[in-house]
Amino acid sequence: MPNENTIRVLFFIVRCSAAGTFSYLAAAALGLPHPNWATLSALIVSQETLGDTTSALVWRLIGSFIGVTMAIAIDWILTPLSSDIALHLAVGLAFCAAIARGRPGLRVCMWTFAIVILTRVPPDSVAITGFFRGAEVMLGALIGFGFHQLTALVVNRLILPRLRRYSGSDR
Repeated sequence: MPNENTIRVLFFIVRCSAAGTFSYLAAAALGLPHPNWATLSALIVSQETLGDTTSALVWRLIGSFIGVTMAIAIDWILTPLSSDIALHLAVGLAFCAAIARGRPGLRVCMWTFAIVILTRVPPDSVAITGFFRGAEVMLGALIGFGFHQLTALVVNRLILPRLRRYSGSDR
C-alpha cells in the first residue's frame, strides 16, 4: 500500500502535467497567439504546497500586471524618441528591477516586460501584445492554481483519510 508521501508525489506529478497541458489547450482554444506562456505560467505557480501555490499565483498576477503596464508606458514614452528595442529594454528593465529589488515575488515583472517587448509583432501594438501575454499568463496561472485546489481536495479529503483508515493509522 502506498504511503502518504508517495500519494503526494504522484499527485504533484499528475497535477503539473495536467495543469501545463490543459493551460496550453485552453489558451489555444481561445485563440491566444502564444499558448506556450499559459503552459509556463501554470507550471511556475505549481508549488509543493497549496499555500506556496497561492502565494506564487498572487505574485505572478501582480508582477505580470506591472510588467505589462511598464511595457505599455515605456513604449508610449520612448517610441516617439526612438524605436530602438534595446533602448526600450534597457529603460524598462531598469524600472522593473527597481520595483522588484528586495521583492523576489515581483521579479516576474522584469520577465513579463521583456516578453511583451520582445514578442511584439508589427502591426500589433505593445498594448495589444501586452493584453495577449497578460491573458496567456493569467489563464495559465489560474488553471495551475485550480488544479492544485482540485488535487488538494481529492488527496486531503478523499484519498488520505481512506489510506489512513486502511493502514490503521487513524485508530
